[in-house]
Amino acid sequence: HLASQDMIYHRLKDLAHHEGKQLIVVTHSERLMDLAKSNIRLLTSDTLRSVGGHDVRKAAKDALRLVKAREFVQAQEGNGILYVEGQTDLDILREFAKVLEHPALEFLETPFWRAIADEPERDKFPARHFEALRLDAPEVRGILLVDRNGKNLQRQRQQTRIDGLEVRIWERYEVESYLIHPEAIRRYVEMRITREVEIKGTKERIARVDEHMKKYYGFLYHDASDSPHVLTNTKGKVILSEILGQAEIYCKDNEYHHIANLMRPEEVHPDVIGVLDAVEQRL
Repeated sequence: HLASQDMIYHRLKDLAHHEGKQLIVVTHSERLMDLAKSNIRLLTSDTLRSVGGHDVRKAAKDALRLVKAREFVQAQEGNGILYVEGQTDLDILREFAKVLEHPALEFLETPFWRAIADEPERDKFPARHFEALRLDAPEVRGILLVDRNGKNLQRQRQQTRIDGLEVRIWERYEVESYLIHPEAIRRYVEMRITREVEIKGTKERIARVDEHMKKYYGFLYHDASDSPHVLTNTKGKVILSEILGQAEIYCKDNEYHHIANLMRPEEVHPDVIGVLDAVEQRL
């Protein structure tokens, strides 16, 4: 209890003063850090670091609250960290790297990463977490990969600048938006239908998908690397669900990476290659 922490701290402090002794407390309590005010040291590896100044003290508290013990170890070992929206983003990136036989696959197979979508104050979380990591690993490298979410790209870039952390924002709405490729989707539909116990109306279902894509996303047949308004302002998952629904195929969010697995190297969008290049070079 906070009240008990206050009472115990002050009694121990008075006792130490009366006896002429120095009091050394090892704690995870943010309240004791506040009470001590000065003479704070941060121990995250085999060395003690002095904590001074408002920003550093705030980062020290974040180190207790936000950073997992294994993350400090990974940062100390020289690993860079990748911040993504969630597990599905990582899965899709990994499949793209496999298709391209990209060097970034080495990192993505055993990544040092953190999901930000479900974190409280998610917009502030990456900066706070990264600064806390840098208390014990000043040279740690990082990339923040975030969705565009239909926002003005230039404005979002200005708002998302984080010192020491490379920020990458998808040109399209989200990473799933780069799975919207006519041939890749067709291959996925054919694969899903052939896995069914009873294959019903295969040709008709594929035809409905083709017809729907040509009617509403015909531009992709001419240039699948284009990023028109609909792909920058509509969730990729919504579009995929709409297209696949024509074939009575319904995917969970954690299944869309299978579409990436069926793409060919020349079908992977340049934006994706740029992100993979950054991961390989920085992390």
